[in-house]
Amino acid sequence: MDVIDSKIVGTHDGFNIEAYLTPDLETTVEGDGDYTDEEIRAYRNGDWSFVNVLVTASKSGTELGSANLGACQYGAFPGVSGWVSPLNGTGDDFINGYGPDLISEAVAEAKEQLGKITSR
Repeated sequence: MDVIDSKIVGTHDGFNIEAYLTPDLETTVEGDGDYTDEEIRAYRNGDWSFVNVLVTASKSGTELGSANLGACQYGAFPGVSGWVSPLNGTGDDFINGYGPDLISEAVAEAKEQLGKITSR
């Protein structure tokens, strides 16, 4: 996994939550007509790109659950002051508003996996 950036989010329901950015090589501005000429030029110039966000839930260093979201903007996006990253923000601002849902999904999967392990 080619990690661009990461963030330790904290704990949720007893699981350690981390988020990772990886390149999204499948999404481009050409596939979406909602970008201005300036935004397309900046994308082609490498000023910003699309990334995938992977949220993991782990215990004692063992990843038990994950959730991901693609097509997130990352970099120097035209018209926005500062660096745009889905890892910025907390709560409902985290991962463009999808953070709480991705955390819940990763934790639900982790609980399911932990249940399978402990029921053996």
